Amino acid sequence: MAPFREPPGPISRNGSRSSADRRSSLASCRTSPACGPSSPARIVLIVRVSQGPDKPYARVHNNRRTYFIRVGGTSREASREELERMFQASGRVQYGPKPVPGATLDDLDRRRLRDYFTRVLGGSAPDDAAVEEWEKLLRNLDLVTVSCGQAVPSIDCMLLFGKTPKRFLPQSGIRALCYPGVTPDYATRADEDLRGPMVPLASADGTVIESGLVEQALDFVKRNTEPTAYLEGGRRVDRPALPGRGATRSNCERACSSRL
Repeated sequence: MAPFREPPGPISRNGSRSSADRRSSLASCRTSPACGPSSPARIVLIVRVSQGPDKPYARVHNNRRTYFIRVGGTSREASREELERMFQASGRVQYGPKPVPGATLDDLDRRRLRDYFTRVLGGSAPDDAAVEEWEKLLRNLDLVTVSCGQAVPSIDCMLLFGKTPKRFLPQSGIRALCYPGVTPDYATRADEDLRGPMVPLASADGTVIESGLVEQALDFVKRNTEPTAYLEGGRRVDRPALPGRGATRSNCERACSSRL
């Protein structure tokens, strides 16, 4: 939050009631949400804003709220993208349920949707021709929202089940890099852009037919890591470069889900 200036007028060193009232007025009228000030018996005023669910805090001036971010030793007004991230980090705004402009239900992979509802959830799925039933089902799960009277897939839905998520969300996907050493460098052993929906397409017995984004990441890790070996009692023992596939998969899933 940017510092504000006290209105013209002296502030006594002994903290008179008038100066205390001015400080309280500033804290309540020029910050949103309002905060209570506390100051020592000096001219310097220290404002501490505790962590809470009301972030981000704004400066209020002339009935206009302004949000600031700290950059080095200065404060500047937050841009639109920075403000969206601030509200998203506070939990007050959810990014995933927002509609994807220009997308329709036809841009979703019905095969993946049907496989998810039947094989994974153990339920049933409407027929492809039952558009209204699909719309109702996806709306109940907050995967589809209504915008301008039309059913539009949400960002979460497009990332999970979209045919081509990168067409509508250019920032989606994974940039997979493999370096020769343990530290990032200009020289890379492999550099790939992984695209596609996060959810894989599998058969009835669980065999993956088309990989999802997580499976592509696991395959990239497998291709670019080499196991080591050591002798134990005269016997060769192979040791994988990374922990078990389950731990690697869990890390990939958390990395993807934390950015939804």
